Amino acid sequence: MEISERDLEIAVALKEIENRQKELLILAIELEKTRRAIERIKEVEGKDILVNIGSNCMVRARIESVEKILVPVGAGIVLEKTPEEAKKLIEERLKDIESAVNELERRKQELWK
Repeated sequence: MEISERDLEIAVALKEIENRQKELLILAIELEKTRRAIERIKEVEGKDILVNIGSNCMVRARIESVEKILVPVGAGIVLEKTPEEAKKLIEERLKDIESAVNELERRKQELWK
């Protein structure tokens, strides 16, 4: 059985789509964790917490105020948002990811035709 060039191209395209879907799902999981943390942020106001500074190294920090959350919006730009605004932004990003995953799934189905 010989694999045609077209079959090989389809296999590569399918693999690329699947990899992108996995990346998007990992991002969605991280965004969902962030959304849940924002929902519970009031619980830690005025309390000491551990903050991961990388490679599982921690520092102790006190959450003085949760009136504003710093939210990255791209190109290294960070904006102050209320928890409600930040949560809404996260939810919009989650919807965008869901749309992108659905579009990738549609493309995958087209390749199988």
